[in-house]
Amino acid sequence: MIVPNPPTAPIEVPSSSNNEIRIERIKSLDLIAFAEGYLDSAKEGQFIPITMQRAIAHANNPLVDENDVGLLVAFHGDECVGFFGIMPVLLKNRDEFSKAYWFTTWRVSPHLRGKSIGSLLMKEALSMGKDYLIVGSSSARKVCQRFGFLEREPLEYCYLDVSGMERLNPATWLFRLLRKVLKPLKVKVNVDNRLTRGFSQLLSPLTTRLFLYWLWRAHGDILKGLNFQEVKEIRPETPDQRAALSPVVLYRGAGIVNWMLKYPWVLEKGQSNTEKMDYFFTDVRDYYQNIALELSSGANQEYRGYVILSASTYRKRMALKILDTSFKDHADERYVLPLAIRFAREMNAEVIDLSTHQAEAIKIRFLSRVLLHRKKRIYQCYPASADSPLALAWNEIEFHYCDGDMAFS
Repeated sequence: MIVPNPPTAPIEVPSSSNNEIRIERIKSLDLIAFAEGYLDSAKEGQFIPITMQRAIAHANNPLVDENDVGLLVAFHGDECVGFFGIMPVLLKNRDEFSKAYWFTTWRVSPHLRGKSIGSLLMKEALSMGKDYLIVGSSSARKVCQRFGFLEREPLEYCYLDVSGMERLNPATWLFRLLRKVLKPLKVKVNVDNRLTRGFSQLLSPLTTRLFLYWLWRAHGDILKGLNFQEVKEIRPETPDQRAALSPVVLYRGAGIVNWMLKYPWVLEKGQSNTEKMDYFFTDVRDYYQNIALELSSGANQEYRGYVILSASTYRKRMALKILDTSFKDHADERYVLPLAIRFAREMNAEVIDLSTHQAEAIKIRFLSRVLLHRKKRIYQCYPASADSPLALAWNEIEFHYCDGDMAFS
C-alpha cells in the first residue's frame, strides 16, 4: 500500500523547503548498513524510514544491482521526515525481459505534512530516469496524476468473506434500516459499531466453519489423486511453465518467489525490533506465514507445478491469500481454489483473497452471492521515455493483484 501525504500547495517545492530539507539516496545494497545505523539510536514512537527485515529483504532481492537505489530519505537536520521505497521488478514482454521499478512506500512525518516533502521525494525519484510503477491509495493516485503518470483500467480481484458476516449480520441489517428511516431527519447512523462488531464476533466462529464445510463439500473431491507437500523453496520453472505465462506480465519466477519465502517483510509480534516505532506500513502481525506447495500426481509422482499461499491475522481475523501459481498445464488451475479452502479450514480463516478467475471456479451460486466480494486496484506508471520497455508494453500488461510488493504484506 502507498500512503503519500500530498502537499496542499502546488507541486513546486518552496525554496525555503529546499534549503531545509535534503534527500539522500540509499542504494539497495547499502540498506542493511543504513538501517543498522539509523535504528540503533531510534526510540519508541520515533518516525523511521525502514524496518530491519525490509532492509535485509531488499538488499537480497535477486534483481538488485550495485547502482539500484532502494530508498529515498528526506532529512531535516538529522531527523528523518519522509521516505520513499523503490524495488526492482521484472517486466516480461514476449521473449524480452527488462527491469522496471515499483514504488513500495511513500510517507511524510505527521508533524511536517503540507510542506511539499512528498512531492520533493517524488521529484527525486523521477529524476533518476527509470521505468516506474505504482499501486496506491486514492490520495497517491491524485498526486501521481499531477505528475503525469499514465493509468490503466482498474484490476478487479476478489475476496471471500467466509464468515458471511458482511452480508448476513442481523445487527448490520437493523442499523442499515435505521439509517434509511432516519435519513429524512438528517440523523447519522453508524453501521460499524460495537453492536454489529459484537454480533460478528459472536456468530463468525460458527458461520465460518459452516461455510468452509460447504465449500469443501463442493470442491474437495477435485484434489483426489493429487499430492502436495510444503517446501521451503520451489524448484526452477520448467519450459512448459514458462510457456504457460501470459505474453506480457510482471514476471515473478522461482527466483523471486524463493526470495519472498526466505526474506519476509512481515514478522510475528515480538520478533521485530521496530514494532513500537512509527513506520506505518505492515511490520508485525499476530500470525504470519507463507506456504509453498509443490504439486504432483500419478504413479510416478509427476511434478505439476506450485501454489504459494499466505496466511496472516489482521484485526483478529485470519486471512488466507492466494499468491503465485504456476503449472505445466493450464487445466491444473482447478486445484488452486480447493487447496485454499483446505488450508482455510485447517486455520479457520475468515477471509480468502483470490483472483477473479479463481473466484469463477466456485460451484454453488448461493455461496458465491453471499461470500464473494469484488475489489479494484488502480495501476499507474511513469515511463522513462516514450519508447522505454514499460511504455511499449503498458497497454498489454496482464496484471495480477500480487504484483510488485503486494505479495509481501
